Amino acid sequence: KRRIKKLVEQLPEVFDLMCQALKAGHSLASAIQLISQQMPDPIAGEFAIVFHEQNLGLTIEDALLNMTKRVDQMDVRFFVTAVLIQRQTGGDLAEVLEKIGKVIRDRIQLFGVVRR
Repeated sequence: KRRIKKLVEQLPEVFDLMCQALKAGHSLASAIQLISQQMPDPIAGEFAIVFHEQNLGLTIEDALLNMTKRVDQMDVRFFVTAVLIQRQTGGDLAEVLEKIGKVIRDRIQLFGVVRR
């Protein structure tokens, strides 16, 4: 449970890093590898698994869906769903991730205020 909580707290930073990578011209797979290398655990480990599965032949979509099975948490599912929709319909993934990151940051901040 603490691992999941820490992972969720890392998500806004993950989205920031992913947005920067995508805006710099990196592919989604490359952005995932970057997160696995530059972020601390537990999020780095999860993204390393996604990158590894994709290298072994799974589609990036299936590798991300596998992450939602390992990390059964609403914000992770929200992120994966957004990526899957963007991959099917096109559009600016970096912009979508910026907005999701803001929503998650706001929610973390709100829960922090409520618990006090």
